[in-house]
Amino acid sequence: MSSWSKSLVKQTRDILDNLPVEVFYFAEKIGHKGVCLQHADGRKGYISLNDCMDDQYTIRSHETDEILADFKNVDALIAADWAVD
Repeated sequence: MSSWSKSLVKQTRDILDNLPVEVFYFAEKIGHKGVCLQHADGRKGYISLNDCMDDQYTIRSHETDEILADFKNVDALIAADWAVD
């Protein structure tokens, strides 16, 4: 069960399921490598468009590209308290 608001959970699901081009374009335009995510404990990372297209939900550090978390699906990502930032 996510600790995020229902609207943020819905937004997270919508973005990661539907992959709106403008979201990924905007992220790249401001220097990010993918969609920014936040964890309830304060960690931050990103998921690349390629990973989302391959149904891989690997969250990486912005600074080091180190894998912070890896999920089989969006439901697992949300249940682990990750959401779009």
